[in-house]
Amino acid sequence: MLTLSLLLGIGGLAHAAPSSDDINLWLGAVVLIETGPNLCAGTLIDERGTIATAYHCVASGWTSRVSTLDGREARAFVLNTSPRDDLAILSAPTLAGSPWLALAEDPPTPGDVVVALGHPQGAEADRRALFEGILTWSVSLGVVSAVGPRLLQVDAPLNPGSSGGPIVNEAGELVGVVSRKLRGEGLGFASPAALLWALLEDPQPRRAPGGLYGAGLQASLPTSADVSPTVGVYGELSVRDRLVLRVDGSVAPDARWSALSSGQAWWPAASTSLSGRLRLGSGTYSTTLELGGGIVVYAGRAGFVTEERLYTLPQPPQAVAAATARASMGGVGLRWTILPWPDGSWGMLVGVDLERPGNVGVY
Repeated sequence: MLTLSLLLGIGGLAHAAPSSDDINLWLGAVVLIETGPNLCAGTLIDERGTIATAYHCVASGWTSRVSTLDGREARAFVLNTSPRDDLAILSAPTLAGSPWLALAEDPPTPGDVVVALGHPQGAEADRRALFEGILTWSVSLGVVSAVGPRLLQVDAPLNPGSSGGPIVNEAGELVGVVSRKLRGEGLGFASPAALLWALLEDPQPRRAPGGLYGAGLQASLPTSADVSPTVGVYGELSVRDRLVLRVDGSVAPDARWSALSSGQAWWPAASTSLSGRLRLGSGTYSTTLELGGGIVVYAGRAGFVTEERLYTLPQPPQAVAAATARASMGGVGLRWTILPWPDGSWGMLVGVDLERPGNVGVY
């Protein structure tokens, strides 16, 4: 009985939560970071307005909009990055003098109580009145599960929007920056604060060129009856949210029937384009406008009707130059492509894109 009591006592002590007064004080050092459509968290780590966050939160741009718990807003600029460690240092001089958290000098040990601060699923707070006043500047409690050279494992619940937020020990020191999670319960990971020291003391700060790569579904409807509608997929690589390289692949479900009906059928089977991007606003309703050009490759089939059978044969592909424009918001994009049809006349493809939620990755 004595042994059991001791174990329960140790377990209770290991999971003792910091006081609510302490946690509310720490929340004053947490910022909400909006970089394009991405919503993340960050931490003020000195009196000059320096912010620590995850690199993937700011990979798409050099500047971000940050907000504090007391309602102030500022622009933050990237000072230094470490894509390998998923860490970034930002500067928001207008937030100088705000509450901040010190970096822990000693690494945590397994079993240490920690608090994760951030904005889990924070985008929903703007979309639904039900969540007004919650989700952002949220708190979850856990322990350090394991300590590795590049990551801390914690069992505090983490979700999209927690990224970049602080993992804080009982002394109110920043021991890690939320980086990622695995599927399953209590499998969250943070970049250790020790790696932040290296970024802050780097005599030659580096801003990674960086950007995003993503994927989605697309469909196109031609303005010509001689060209078949298509469905397909696309992938894109953006550089600092300014240049976008895109590759599309499509199939025409009715191509064989069209070829048999009218003698031939053509459709845009593949394309690649390079566009410039302009982003308007940030957060949930961030909108992008793109304008560029590229190459579209037509595939074709010729239809043949004989007494014995009906059949189609592929035609040699044709490549043509095209101009493209696109507007997107909230995961849906509208796309216009002006190009010559296979017969030499000019027309337009009108397309719809369904972007994969979030980004496939950053570089």
